[in-house]
Formats: sequence, C-alpha cells, structure tokens
Amino acid sequence: MPWAMVLIAAVIGLPIFFEVGIVLLIPVVLMVAKRGNYSLMRIGIPALAGLSVMHGLVPPHPGPLVAVDALHANLGITLALGIIVAIPSVIVAGPLFARYAARCVD
Repeated sequence: MPWAMVLIAAVIGLPIFFEVGIVLLIPVVLMVAKRGNYSLMRIGIPALAGLSVMHGLVPPHPGPLVAVDALHANLGITLALGIIVAIPSVIVAGPLFARYAARCVD
C-alpha cells in the first residue's frame, strides 16, 4: 500500500502545488490507514514524499522554473531529468524510509 500512495501522490503532485496536494490527500491517507489497518506513518510518509519530490524537482513548480529561468536551461530537458532524479528519490524517501521510521516509532 505505501507504493500505491507514492504513485498517487506523485501523479497528483505533478500538476498541483504541494499545499493543495496535502489538502487533497489527507482524507485519502487517513481512510486507507484506517480501513487497511496500517500505521499512519507507513501510509503518510510515502504520500508526503511523492508530493514533495514532485514539487521540488519537476517543472511546472516554482523552484524548478526559477532554476530554468536563471540558468537559461531547456524546459523539456529539465522536465525529463527532474523525473529521472525524482524516481529514485521518492523510492528512498517514501516507502523505504517509512518502513524504517514506522519500525522505530511504533
């Protein structure tokens, strides 16, 4: 289930901002954790990781767009490289870290 939450959050996080994604995903995270009898950390951390990685690395979000403008980079190449870097980042920061953190906290 953490892998599904990462995928959902990454897809939702691509076109919308981080704060709006949190507002949209909090009810989903709470419902999935309750119905599936999962720890809230095992579901919530991957969702937050998916949103934050998309917000920080992939255009059309403000940070990557400012970097593209400041460096006069190609937006298409930046988008492709952002997604390539985002995939391993979200794997490590999402389900793998959630497994470790839930074990330490619960």
